[in-house]
Amino acid sequence: MNADCRLSFRAALVLTLIGLSLSGAPLAGKPIIDRNHWIVELNEAPTLEYRGQEAVIASIASSDAPRPLQATAPSVTGQGQFDVSANHVQAYVEFLDRERAAVLGRASARLQRELEPTAVYRHAFNGFAARMSPSEARALAETPGVRSVQPVLIHQLQLQFGPELIGARTLQAGLPGLPGANGAGTVIGIIDSGINASHQAFSDNPAQAGHTFANPFGSGQGLCSSPSVNCNAKLVGVFDYTTEGSNGLDIGGHGTHVAGIATGVEWSGGSAGVAPAANLVSWKVCYEELPDSYSNAGEPGCISSGFLQAFESAIELGVDVVNFSIGGSSTASP
Repeated sequence: MNADCRLSFRAALVLTLIGLSLSGAPLAGKPIIDRNHWIVELNEAPTLEYRGQEAVIASIASSDAPRPLQATAPSVTGQGQFDVSANHVQAYVEFLDRERAAVLGRASARLQRELEPTAVYRHAFNGFAARMSPSEARALAETPGVRSVQPVLIHQLQLQFGPELIGARTLQAGLPGLPGANGAGTVIGIIDSGINASHQAFSDNPAQAGHTFANPFGSGQGLCSSPSVNCNAKLVGVFDYTTEGSNGLDIGGHGTHVAGIATGVEWSGGSAGVAPAANLVSWKVCYEELPDSYSNAGEPGCISSGFLQAFESAIELGVDVVNFSIGGSSTASP
């Protein structure tokens, strides 16, 4: 992730979520608000925005011995590729974890029950998701250390235009004075309804793909360790943030369709994606049928708290591009 061409990631994240439906098919309608599941933003900056000041002040005020915490924002460090394993990033992550634990302790006392996060965010966004009633959410919003409390949104899936309509074939062949661009050396992440890992669009066979793939991570990530998930040197990561128990499998087909548009190799009929030589990672955040614990149970939907988990994972892996083809209103945010 290049710091020179990236906005503040949280701002970019919000812009992404607002602009989800401004290209492709018409809007699928406003997202559904789930008032029993909430996303809580905490006061401290996430790792991609911490500029080296707030954590020092907080450390001095805590029981720990004062120590400066180095900036982690690439806009300050000049880090071309954000590395979550770097010592200065891990030091700030530990600080965020301590502060979050303190907030959860205060919140549990205020709500008179233990508040357990369903997801934790540190990099794209600092906070957590948790189940609570609207009245509990209002009480939590008054807790010291909490910046905002927003309900989880359930978004709808929609389709995208094909590579031919955007001139991808011309770019792959090369322009005058410029080499062809087929995605080689790039890792693309798809946040959607999962992936059909066995689809021939994601084959790493050089004879079919016209390209010899190498896994940039050295081994498959996430659920690739499961024998039931068919990862290879092209499909290098599969994650599932739903409770469907499908190991990231795309039941409805939308995620597979979108991944094929983005990076599918050529298969029957000559179809191929925009960047067929890129590696692929899939994150499943969409349900074919929402469970009873969500609003609109039984209907398809994509959970905004899962979006944030997927963005966190993408940052940790260091993927180059993230695609998120989910419908919503023009004012939707996490």
